[in-house]
Amino acid sequence: MSVSVFELNISTLRSHMPRKTRLLQKRPYKAKCIVLIDTKHVRLSMTSTYPPNRPSKLRARLFRVWSRLMLLRKTSSQEPDTQITPSPSKQHWRRRDFLAISAKASLLWSLGLQACGPTEPVETEEEKQRKAREKICRAETSQDNAKASTLQPEATKQDDTIFSFGVQSGVMTSSGALLWTFVEDDTPKQLRVWRKAEGDDSIQLVIDREATPKEGFIHETVEGLKPGQRYHFAFFARDNNNDTARSRIGSFYTAFADNCLQPITLAATACTYVKRYPVFKSLQWMARQDIHLSCHLGDMSYNDGAETKKAFHNKWKKTLQAPGYPEFLAHAGLYATWDDHESTDNSKLYDKPASFRELARDSYFQHTVQPQNLPNKRFWSSYRWGTTAEFFVLDCRGERQPDKNIYISQEQMDWLKKSLKESPCHFKILLNSVPIIKFTPIWIVAEDDRWEGYHNQREELLDHITTQKISNVWFLGGDYHIGVVAKVEREGPRSNLWEILVGPGGNHPPEVLANVLGSMEGNEEAIAPPDQFKYIAGKAAATLITFDPIEDTVHVKFVDPETEKVDFETTLSQDPKKLA
Repeated sequence: MSVSVFELNISTLRSHMPRKTRLLQKRPYKAKCIVLIDTKHVRLSMTSTYPPNRPSKLRARLFRVWSRLMLLRKTSSQEPDTQITPSPSKQHWRRRDFLAISAKASLLWSLGLQACGPTEPVETEEEKQRKAREKICRAETSQDNAKASTLQPEATKQDDTIFSFGVQSGVMTSSGALLWTFVEDDTPKQLRVWRKAEGDDSIQLVIDREATPKEGFIHETVEGLKPGQRYHFAFFARDNNNDTARSRIGSFYTAFADNCLQPITLAATACTYVKRYPVFKSLQWMARQDIHLSCHLGDMSYNDGAETKKAFHNKWKKTLQAPGYPEFLAHAGLYATWDDHESTDNSKLYDKPASFRELARDSYFQHTVQPQNLPNKRFWSSYRWGTTAEFFVLDCRGERQPDKNIYISQEQMDWLKKSLKESPCHFKILLNSVPIIKFTPIWIVAEDDRWEGYHNQREELLDHITTQKISNVWFLGGDYHIGVVAKVEREGPRSNLWEILVGPGGNHPPEVLANVLGSMEGNEEAIAPPDQFKYIAGKAAATLITFDPIEDTVHVKFVDPETEKVDFETTLSQDPKKLA
């Protein structure tokens, strides 16, 4: 005995469904075939362009419609068999069963079911494109010479007295990264990098070598890794070839393969003042999120008052050991820039001698994962993640000369303009420590400490972007201790450029800006015009951003670290048709 397979005609079925179940009217579901298994069971195969949790809800609703006919068997999305053989107990169906199943089949036919034979799964154009992109990402991945290992890193005790600053990773490329730690005993340690094997949790060891500190700091560049791969690492103390202690375990993703196009999610922060926030809850929350990388937009450590090498070290130690930072820096690779407080407050910075600024810069390079081999101790550079995004890490503080109206050096400006124009990536993301937004006149109180105070260079950069028609340039900023999502300019050709001031991770606005924000009610047009500012808040927050080159959108989320509830969430695009 065999039973025919039927194709469900959704449009006909709608009129037979209760009103509350008509989610089908606005959802791109397609039920392909159902199979009558016996007198009580039916199987449904379906596809959907919505997330995976939606088909299960549809099945539940269809079950309520058909519950008086038969039971609905939930199965995977595999194509059902076209013929079903009864179970051994029903090799010869009784007459009443045959009549019952025939009656039910007739009723389903009346609801718009049409007979169908064996068919191949229908693949949408979107699915085809997604598979093609995934194939490119996989095809371009190289080997990393990983070897199966019996290593069990968690079995070695974590010792935060030896590895007192935790670990960091940064300068991620498609084949490598820079790994960092500080060791109190200033003796060589063993660096191990591994990844989880596909299909299980066994360890594939990639790197196992000695790392020698310099004044306690280890900056170890690792190469030969696979693109788009998550790696884990730790530093081990050894005695007689036995592991005796280890650092915290860190992890990072390498950048995507050259032609790989897929969404990328990052966590971003700025302005973390440990004196005001001894526990950085925003960083703790972001350290639990599924992200590809993190970004720091400056004012990482408030080193005001430090005048000696030891004093700077102690300031950094207090920051990096504060709850939140060890977890955050270990969780994902970091791209970072600095602002004024890594040296001292900007009101004093430019009156300091060159020797002081050099001391502050050296301390910054020691305590962070900035590239160690670029000329003139600079760190401005860019990093590509396939064709999804290129991250431009700017130095908007170290080259500034207020007396000459120079915001960044002409060398950095020329490099930035050239690199933006030549970038093959969908998104061009500028890590810009200080805002480039054109604020309303009331914000003139802080104009000398942002791009607006350096009119000529601001115009040079923005004119280059608009006249060269460079699409999808996005600015990430910090410094002002406020969270902002706003157009760079309220109207004109630059009104499709957006800047996101992230965080702040752990600070509140300075008094002069707090007074401006405090007068917001009833004065929105004068302070933050709604057609330019989508969000502005002077409170600590965690910031997550997803850049999706396939949808051509940027999704932004600000989360209250105290309640872990979303304060603000929006989806942006430079293409107005996308959000129409």
